[in-house]
Amino acid sequence: TSYIENLVTPLCGVYTLGGLNPDFASFSDLNLALNNAGITCPVTINVRDGVYDDQLLMSSVPGNSFVNTITIQGESGDSSLVRLEHANTATHIVFNVSDIKGLTLRDMTFDNNSNSNEVNSFFVIDCDSVEISHCKFEARGNGMNSQYYQGNYLRIEDSRGCVIKNNNFSYESSISIRAESSSRYTDVRILNNTNIRGRYGLIYLSRNSSYVGGKVLFERNSMSDCYQTFYIDCRDNGNSDTIRVLNNTATRKSTLNYTDWNYFLFYELDDHSVFRGNIMDNTSSIFSRALDSIVGNRFSNITNRSAIYVERGSPFIANNYIHTKGQLDSKGIYVDATQIASKDSMVIAHNSMEIMGTAGSSSTGLHIDADVSNITVKNNIFSAKGGGLPVYVGVPLTNLDWDYNCYYTTGNNLANFNGTNYSTVSTLGAAMGSDANSLNLNPFYSSDNNLSINNSQLQVGDYMINLPL
Repeated sequence: TSYIENLVTPLCGVYTLGGLNPDFASFSDLNLALNNAGITCPVTINVRDGVYDDQLLMSSVPGNSFVNTITIQGESGDSSLVRLEHANTATHIVFNVSDIKGLTLRDMTFDNNSNSNEVNSFFVIDCDSVEISHCKFEARGNGMNSQYYQGNYLRIEDSRGCVIKNNNFSYESSISIRAESSSRYTDVRILNNTNIRGRYGLIYLSRNSSYVGGKVLFERNSMSDCYQTFYIDCRDNGNSDTIRVLNNTATRKSTLNYTDWNYFLFYELDDHSVFRGNIMDNTSSIFSRALDSIVGNRFSNITNRSAIYVERGSPFIANNYIHTKGQLDSKGIYVDATQIASKDSMVIAHNSMEIMGTAGSSSTGLHIDADVSNITVKNNIFSAKGGGLPVYVGVPLTNLDWDYNCYYTTGNNLANFNGTNYSTVSTLGAAMGSDANSLNLNPFYSSDNNLSINNSQLQVGDYMINLPL
C-alpha cells in the first residue's frame, strides 16, 4: 500500500519509491506526501530501477531544516537505471525544488523529452545546501545534432551552499545561475561535470543595483560545442561578485561555423574574478571587462578571432599558451581603445604565442590600440610563424615597462609602433625607449600547439614575483 493514503503523518526515516511494494508508487505520490505532511527527521528516498514519466516538485516542505534533510537517490547507485522523464510542452519542467534546505539528489537520470529548445527544465530556487551529484541530464531538443546551442538548462536561482558535481550533461544540457535576490547571496560550486553543451556552457546573471550578487566556483568541468562557452554578466549590481573559472576544458568541432566576433566567452565580469588553468580549443574569445586575471590557460586553434580581448579593466595576463590561425583578422591578445583609463597598470608577462594566421598585419600576437599607461610587457614570446606581425602598438605608451621579450616572424616586420614598421629589435627598442634586452629568435616550439620552447637562448629572463592567483 502506498504511503500516499495517509497524508497527515509526516515522514521520518528511509522509504522506497517504485518497484514491488514501495512506500511511494510514483514521484507524484512523493510530492504530495512531502509538500502536505512534511517531515520530522532526516528522510531518505531510495528510488528503484525503472523509467518514471513524472515530475519531482517540492516547495517549502513542512519540518524541513538543516537537520531534517531530504535525500532522493537511485537505490542501485547507477544513474542509467533510474530515469525520471517528462514531456510537459507548456512548462518543460522535469524537477523544480524551491525553499528546501539540505537536499541531495543522487544517482538518477533527468530527461526533458518535450522536444523543446533552450528552456529551463531543472530548477533549484531559493534553496540552501543542495547537492546534485552523479546524475545525468538529458534533453531531446529539436536539431540537437546540428544546432548545439538548443540544449536545456539546470537553473539555479538565488540559492546558496549548492554543489553540482560529477554529473553527466549528455551533450544536451548546461548550467544557468541567477543571482537576482536583494537579500540572499548566491553561492554555487560546479565541479567535475562532463559533456556540458548548450547555447551557454555556464551562464551567470546578476544585473541590477538591488541584487546582492554571488560567488561561483566553476572547476574541472568539460564542455563541448557551446555557442558561447561562458556568459557571465554581473554589471550594475553594486556588490561584490566572486567568480573563479579554473581548470576546465572547452572544445568545439572545427566544422561548426561560429565565426561572428561578438561571440565572447566572458562578458562584463566584475570584482573578484579569475580565469585560470583552462584549456580552450577552437572556442570563442575571452571578452574581458574588469576581469582580474587570466593566468595559466592554453588557447589552441583560435580561428579568425582574438584569443583574449580586453575591452575594459586591467587584467593580469600571464603564463598563457596562445595559438591562433585563419585567413582573416586574428590576434593573440587584443587591447582595444575603449575606456582606456581603466586599463592603467596592466601586466602581460610570460605568455607564449604562436600566431599562424596568414592575414599579414591583421594576424598579430599582441595588439594595443591606444596609450595604456604604466603597462608591463615582459618575458613573452611573440611568434608569427604564419608571416603575421608579432606586435602592434598604435601610439606611444606612457611609462611603459617593456623588456625581455622574444619576437619572431616569417614575414618582414617584427612590430609596428606608432605607425612605423620595425624589422629589428634594436630599432624597435630605440623607438619605444625600452626593450633593451629583447631578442629576435625562433623559439622552436615543439609543435604549433605545443608551445614548449627548444631554443636555449630563451631560458633566461627577468622573472616576476607575486603573481596574483
